[in-house]
Amino acid sequence: MNTTITSVQTTIVSADDGARTYEVKKVLLDETGAPAPGSDAILIGLYPTTTTAEPYKTDLSTNHLVCKMQEIGLRSVRILNLFSQVCESEKLSARGLEVDEENLTYIQSVLQEEDLQKTFCIISWGNSMATCRAANETKERIVDCFYTCHPEGKLYQLSSPSLALENTECVHVLYLGIRHKREAWGLCEYHFQKKELPPEKPAKRGRKKKALKAAEPVERPNAEAPEQNASEKGGA
Repeated sequence: MNTTITSVQTTIVSADDGARTYEVKKVLLDETGAPAPGSDAILIGLYPTTTTAEPYKTDLSTNHLVCKMQEIGLRSVRILNLFSQVCESEKLSARGLEVDEENLTYIQSVLQEEDLQKTFCIISWGNSMATCRAANETKERIVDCFYTCHPEGKLYQLSSPSLALENTECVHVLYLGIRHKREAWGLCEYHFQKKELPPEKPAKRGRKKKALKAAEPVERPNAEAPEQNASEKGGA
């Protein structure tokens, strides 16, 4: 009989009030408490659900990722996101969303670290919020920063044997965990493509115009006019 004791170390970087999480780091530790064999990675997703108020809670995406880290060959993953606002029960709404400049500055500082050349940078924000201007601007600025700091570097995405990469771009961890949970996961190179968004549509004002028109006073015909006309006709 053999007893094996391992653990997963979690490090959380957040705002003082815990409302924003900038980084969640997961490290696989062996029996001695040292990092397990493997490579280091950064994974960029959409938004966090982990908070310092409940640091032992993990979402499905993180659970799927931790379960596959050893299989992928990773000993540590630093999870960053396009937006830092913690969303525990509801998805982040794209309506009125602005670029999270503070979070973006944090990501850029991570990408500028000297030892990042030995780290896999995995893009895993999926296709959600694909038409959100704030999300797309953030994506472009992250990618531009990466290639500025690492001109010869490569971006990666998660993959599995039956995943059709031509139809699935920068697949999200949760999608892969649900659809390809029983397959072996790996990494392949990811080529970022900028997307041209259609111009913003002008606000519709049809209803307002109708409301204003309906509110205008209606001119009624003079009640005495028909009598006058009849008198004139009779006189003729």
